Amino acid sequence: MKDHEPNAARPPSYLEPYRDAVDRHGAVFEATLWASRDHQMARFRVLSEMVDFRGSLIIDAGAGLGDLAAYLHEHAVLYERYIGVEGVPEILASAGRRCLPRAEFVSADFLRDAGCFEEALSRGTGLRPIIVFCGSLNTMRESDARRALERAWRALPLDRDGALAFNFLSGACCPFLRSGSSYPARRFSPQHMADWAIAHSPRIAMRSDYFPGGHDATIVVRKDPPEHAGRR
Repeated sequence: MKDHEPNAARPPSYLEPYRDAVDRHGAVFEATLWASRDHQMARFRVLSEMVDFRGSLIIDAGAGLGDLAAYLHEHAVLYERYIGVEGVPEILASAGRRCLPRAEFVSADFLRDAGCFEEALSRGTGLRPIIVFCGSLNTMRESDARRALERAWRALPLDRDGALAFNFLSGACCPFLRSGSSYPARRFSPQHMADWAIAHSPRIAMRSDYFPGGHDATIVVRKDPPEHAGRR
């Protein structure tokens, strides 16, 4: 996989905050721009409650240091294979040095590299695929985030009961949270994101109950096998 950014010296705007953080801190946890490890773990917990990762091929879009794979391993969730897609070279290299079980990391900008999901999925042919965006949409515009989701959704095969899972900062949070700055993260409309999900599948789940004030939301969209497509 290759990043097709026209000017390799200047990262796209949604990667600039990560690039700046690497320059300040190095390729460590702080460069992944999570507010705290507790917040990261809470989102991983919710994902693992909403999605059965056992025996699956996980494509982690914007994988950072591979902390999702580490979390699942530490909690004895036996995924079959994990592929972390990461667009910041230093973070990618740091993730690879962790030698996480059944995990590999590939270099790609998932918004700009049109074939990155198909290529990642080809590495786990026959496995039930789950594409995850955990925190990795936060620095994008909402329209670009939905474009990335659309690309991932189209890449999921119809015959393996695949799923797409993603979280985002909710624009429907309490007024106190809305009035504060979340920079460099952006808040998305949960209604718009849910509408996008419902337009693609009748099999969706959504939660926004895991942080005070509705700070965050998680949506899981499951791909209907062909035999169910005519029953909607």
